[in-house]
Amino acid sequence: MALLELWTGARDLVNTLAAAVIILLIGFIIGKILGKLTQRALHEVELNRILKKAGVKFSLDEFVGHAVEYIVYLIAIIVALDQLGITTFVLYLIVGAIFAVLAIAFILSIKDFIPNFISGIRLSYKKYYKVGDTITVGSVTGKVKEVGLLETKIISRKDVIHLPNSIILKQQ
Repeated sequence: MALLELWTGARDLVNTLAAAVIILLIGFIIGKILGKLTQRALHEVELNRILKKAGVKFSLDEFVGHAVEYIVYLIAIIVALDQLGITTFVLYLIVGAIFAVLAIAFILSIKDFIPNFISGIRLSYKKYYKVGDTITVGSVTGKVKEVGLLETKIISRKDVIHLPNSIILKQQ
């Protein structure tokens, strides 16, 4: 009797694992197909050409195609984990990891913004220089073209240089 229960339990486990693997495989195949179809459809409507005319130099059809692909992958993984009965714990881990990555990305994205913004306010208030003045910052010499809250544009002999305001305040 115990051997029969053990055999039944092992068979159920193998069936559950097989179903989860099949769900993953089908989900990955569907994700790949939907991603390529989305990318091809957006390429047919010439979305990138339209965006390039608007000044955007970003391949949106590839980005959206990959986003669709990965969303389907994520759905397949969640359904496969649900088949195994461990969805809640793993889903909490995934959501926590996503929030951690987003928090780190946000912190890294504003680490330069805040000092440059504060320096821009200080430069505007103190009026160290104005548009048309010739300034030297480090090894860069040029005429001030524009003073913004985050950066100052300088025209040197060769081209336009964007200097962060925090660097300007640190230099003499």
